[in-house]
Amino acid sequence: DEHVTEQLIYSLKESGRPSGFFAEEMSRGLKALFARAGEDPSEWTITYPPRSSAKFYKNGFDQSEITAEKLARMLGCRTEKTLIRGGRSAEQKTLDSQSRHENAESTLVTIRRNIKQGGKYLLLDDIITSGATVEAAAKLLYSCGAAEVFPISICRTMAGERGK
Repeated sequence: DEHVTEQLIYSLKESGRPSGFFAEEMSRGLKALFARAGEDPSEWTITYPPRSSAKFYKNGFDQSEITAEKLARMLGCRTEKTLIRGGRSAEQKTLDSQSRHENAESTLVTIRRNIKQGGKYLLLDDIITSGATVEAAAKLLYSCGAAEVFPISICRTMAGERGK
């Protein structure tokens, strides 16, 4: 049910409580994917585009960070903060597609020392709407030496639901 999913995502952003549920659900699919691909999960690192500073200070946590940490424990891999938000970012949901790309590209900054040359990264974003955030984050990871970047998300907004 769309309404239930919407409420769970809202709860994740506001309280962080469903992070364990989402991590567990994602871990099942990722374990199967790793097995089919012959990949060792311990060779992968989970990273995430961070929440804006304003939202972090308002809520006191980053939902992607806590979900990534739980997911990493379940998969047997590690998590690393590789990106920060620089400057003032607008809320992505308030922007049209082009503005989302510009906002993501202008506000995401790498923490180079945390990016392993030749590393494999699962890039966790809570919701993918236009793909602007994961695209900008992946470009940054590759530019710092990542060998593979595989975006994953809890939820994806379907094209007809995007509104902007």
